[in-house]
Amino acid sequence: LQVLEYINEHLNQDIKLVDLAQLLNISQFHFSHLFKRSLGTAPYQYLIQQRIERAKQLLKQTNLSIMDIALE
Repeated sequence: LQVLEYINEHLNQDIKLVDLAQLLNISQFHFSHLFKRSLGTAPYQYLIQQRIERAKQLLKQTNLSIMDIALE
């Protein structure tokens, strides 16, 4: 849950696997394995999915241009 909150709060930043693993004080390999086992997707795939969902929401709920949303 802590990792998912971190991802959602930092979607507009460069999130690295090492940063996520450090949140839980475990290795990157162990983190990736546990994440995929828990959510059924790799951390990077999850991050991309979340960014796409955020962009969809912004397109529907704001007047921001596509370019501004892409930069976001």
